[in-house]
Amino acid sequence: MINENVKIKDIMSEFNFSKVRKIMIFLNWTWCNSVKVPTISELKNTALRLLTDVENSNERGYICHSTGGFSASKVPNSDSPFGYNLCLAFTIESWEE
Repeated sequence: MINENVKIKDIMSEFNFSKVRKIMIFLNWTWCNSVKVPTISELKNTALRLLTDVENSNERGYICHSTGGFSASKVPNSDSPFGYNLCLAFTIESWEE
C-alpha cells in the first residue's frame, strides 16, 4: 500500500516557501495578531496543518481550507491511487463572479 503522507511530503519539499516569504516581505504582509512577516518555519507549519486537515477530512467531493494566503485542497481523482489529488497554493489576488 502506498503511504498517503507521501503526497504531503512531496508538496512540502517542492513548494517554494522562500518565494512566498519574499513576496510577503515585499508586501509587508503580516498575519492576524502579528507585527512581523511570518518565518519560513511558520509558513511551513501553517501549510502542513492545512494539508493534513484536508487530507484527513471525511467530507466528500472537493475540499478546500484556507488561511493567511495559503489554500490546501483535496480534489477527487479516480485515476490517482489515492482517489484524490492534494494541492497547496499561495494566492495574493483572485476574482470570481
